[in-house]
Amino acid sequence: MKLKEINKKEFFDFCSTHQTNNFHQSKEWAEYKRLDGWHTYFIGLDHNGQIKAASLLLAKEIPIIKRRVFYAPYGFIINYKDLELVRSFSKHVKEFISSKKAVFVKINPYLSIKELDNSGNYIQGGYDNEKCLDVLKSLGYIKMDKYLDPVTFYKLNIEDKSIEDILNNMNQEVANTIITNEKKGIYSRDVNSNEYDKIINIIYNNSNSINHIGNNIKEFLQIFGEDNHVNVKILEMDIDKYLENATTDTEKEEAKNFEYNYGHKVIVGCSISVCYKDEVTTLCSLIQDKFRDMLIQYSINYEVIKWAIENNYKTYNFGPIDNNIDDNNKLYQSYKGFNGNVVKLLGEFDLVINTFIYKQYYKYCKSKNKTINDLK
Repeated sequence: MKLKEINKKEFFDFCSTHQTNNFHQSKEWAEYKRLDGWHTYFIGLDHNGQIKAASLLLAKEIPIIKRRVFYAPYGFIINYKDLELVRSFSKHVKEFISSKKAVFVKINPYLSIKELDNSGNYIQGGYDNEKCLDVLKSLGYIKMDKYLDPVTFYKLNIEDKSIEDILNNMNQEVANTIITNEKKGIYSRDVNSNEYDKIINIIYNNSNSINHIGNNIKEFLQIFGEDNHVNVKILEMDIDKYLENATTDTEKEEAKNFEYNYGHKVIVGCSISVCYKDEVTTLCSLIQDKFRDMLIQYSINYEVIKWAIENNYKTYNFGPIDNNIDDNNKLYQSYKGFNGNVVKLLGEFDLVINTFIYKQYYKYCKSKNKTINDLK
């Protein structure tokens, strides 16, 4: 077997059917990360003309010493249960990046450790990839306790489900909130590039937002939108509909106040989701500050789930959540009512090429509270 740089088509063709495939390992993500100064490589392990493992590698130079750090975001794309394959790929990757003055390569496989339930507890008889940890450690990978990118997510299986199935299976309080919001005229509509500036302006001018894209939102939308890998939604309130549906005095008064302040329609929130392989992941969402008491977040996720089902996706990823799964994790609590699953990935690992520089570099990063993302 030999490692070689491969073109984008070869990379996509291999990754498209692989279990660990994800949008961070894509030509679009490579193009997006180049905006932050990362150099990109697509590599594949060739065996008799057939690719057996692959990865997008990002590289940046450490100033002054002119050495480079490498990162395989949510990679490698490989069967982690195959010890010999992982051993061979790791050996060849070390040789490849050593020739490019690397200090280390960082990986965080898009593979969960064990199957977890809605509360983050292990499911008896569920899948178990814990042995993959031992495989990586046996090959010299160092497991990190602090992560460059999130390793805990909240997901919902939507394969062969109707939106009625999802609504009936969720927490009754969440379902009631979504139904109440619909009564108030809350609905979503997809937007195209003509309204991207409006969306971005709303995101940057409201404090109640979740943003896992970063500062280059417009560029992200342009890059992933080119091949229809994004779904952008605006949530609006049809105030005329709310006036029509209002039955109690409280509802009628609220609807009239909305009409007085906003007219016939008003934007209450928005979302940006990336759609890749069979999964839809919401990376950015917000509720306009003036509507934050209406629990619009439930409706935002519900509307994206509805769209994902209509477009035959299998999984809805609500996005990253903090590793502490408890009552104090407000983001997790807002998702939990959908009755999905907590997903914890294997974690983050470093494969070291130059031990001396690696130790000195991490000592510096720790003292300055920096990561490789802070390299210029």
